[in-house]
Amino acid sequence: MSDLIVNALLDGPFVLRPRPDPVPGDLRLAWGIALAVLILGSSRAKRASLQKLHFLAHSVRTPQSRTSAARVFDGSLRPADLVVRVEPWVNRALAFAKSMGLLTLVNGKSAQLTPEGLRLCDDLMGAPVLEEEKNFLATMKPLATERAIEKIMRMETLV
Repeated sequence: MSDLIVNALLDGPFVLRPRPDPVPGDLRLAWGIALAVLILGSSRAKRASLQKLHFLAHSVRTPQSRTSAARVFDGSLRPADLVVRVEPWVNRALAFAKSMGLLTLVNGKSAQLTPEGLRLCDDLMGAPVLEEEKNFLATMKPLATERAIEKIMRMETLV
């Protein structure tokens, strides 16, 4: 980029400063792709609906959201009290994961890991990364079925 363009875009000094807060996950593409692969890897037949992907991706983000999701499954919190957002970063991560050959989209309603995605999932499971996310997904694996997620999204009780 020429100096003329750079000088036109910057109307003052440009300084990088360290910040105490980490970059949010939705701005970290590698985190989003890895999380999508882990969610699919913890799903039956390594396949999940987009609704399930969005639910688990939203639920896994923070300690508070993990606790709230767990409480819905144990019956101590009503699904109507759980706020689940459809996260735009999930769609971006899925699109990039698809372009990387890690997953395929099935009928525009679900995603499934490819052999390359399965290898990445195995690598992620063996690596000392995303430990909180992996623990949460392992806990949710028997509970977060497609049927259960659908009931939660319709605000129906599970128990």
